[in-house]
This record gives sequence, C-alpha cells and structure tokens, in this order.
Amino acid sequence: MFFWDIGLGFGIPAAPEAPTITCEISDDDEVTVSITGAAGATHYLKYKGTSDTEWQDGGSRSGDGDIIVSGLSVNIPYIFIVYSQIGSGPYSIPGLAVLTTLTTSSTSIGDYDSELIAAFDKVLAKIGKPVVYKPGGGGSRQIRAIIVRFPPAKVGPSGSQGRTPKAIIAVKNDSTEGISSTELDTGGDKISYPVRIGQDPQDCLIGKKVTSNIARIKLEVN
Repeated sequence: MFFWDIGLGFGIPAAPEAPTITCEISDDDEVTVSITGAAGATHYLKYKGTSDTEWQDGGSRSGDGDIIVSGLSVNIPYIFIVYSQIGSGPYSIPGLAVLTTLTTSSTSIGDYDSELIAAFDKVLAKIGKPVVYKPGGGGSRQIRAIIVRFPPAKVGPSGSQGRTPKAIIAVKNDSTEGISSTELDTGGDKISYPVRIGQDPQDCLIGKKVTSNIARIKLEVN
C-alpha cells in the first residue's frame, strides 16, 4: 500500500501536477511506460494485474522519459500509474491509470479487442463513478467514469489565472454505456459531475479527446 501527501500550506511546498503516461508493448514480456510531468520532478511507477491486491514497484526516473517494466505475463491486464515528487515535497496525486494487456503473437486482433474491453470494464466497475453525459444535440444518459481532478489554476503576478482542465476522465468507448468516438462532439458536449469531491454535480464542457482505443476514451473536461 502507498499513500500520497497533499500540500496544505503552512510552508509546505505544493504538490506537483499529476503526471500523464502512455504504455507501449515493447517485447513479449515488456511494457515501455512513457511519462510526462512537472518540471524537475521525480516520477514513481506502480503497476499490478487486475486480479492482484498488491501494487508492484516499477521503478522511478528523474524528469520525463521512459521506464521499461519486464517479466510480465501474457493475457493478463495490467494497470500502470505514476505519481511525482519535487525534492522532498509532497507527492502528487497519481495520474490517470493506463490499462495494458500483453498477448501472444497467435492471438487474433478480435480476441485482443475483447480482452481489452473486458479488462477496462472491470476497472470501471471498481473505481468508476457515476456521471451524466449530455450531448450537445440534446438528451442525456448516466454513465461511469474514472475521474482525475486537477487543482484550480494558480493566479499569476498580473492577476490573471492560467487555464487548466478541471479533470481528465476515462469512459467506455460505447454509445450506450459510455461515449463513442463517433458521437463525441467536443464543441458542445458536457459532463455533469462533482468538480470537487463532496460538491453537487455541475455541467462542464468536454474540451478535447486526449486518447482513445477500442475500450475507452480519455477526455479533458473544462
């Protein structure tokens, strides 16, 4: 088990923003995790199989770049997360988790797609929260989403507030239980959810699609 500290003032430096990661299968038992985060931060990688209870140490690195995780098993979905720290300050919240499955070369693409969808469904059922999707053309439906909230943007010396998304969310790539790539309209679609934990839900515009695959879509919510 591991924990994250949150800077609350009183001379404690603020935690860095949550890092973002992508995963690429680089060999039969390897995954290359590419990390992008705050300047000057050290990034720490954790991973586990979806059926495991304990997180494994995946290593760390100073600054942006890759960490290679080897010795993984095929046909098992793995969850990868990264959190960051600057100096001896507090840790960031973990970035949005990435789900990756290594498959044997004989596995058909159809089988791989089915496994990827089933694995994301498991993660969504465990840690997803109910939100309401409101297409720009009208109507709404309740879906589940994995939500990574960002702190409010800091006010600069001129008094202007820098732009930052309120959250990154991951939803199922599906027109019934999530949001499909074909129906998504980033010009007017909204997500209704509690921007801060404990608050009432509010409508927020979907700013852009970050990434997508057959199983899920990551979206920036403003």
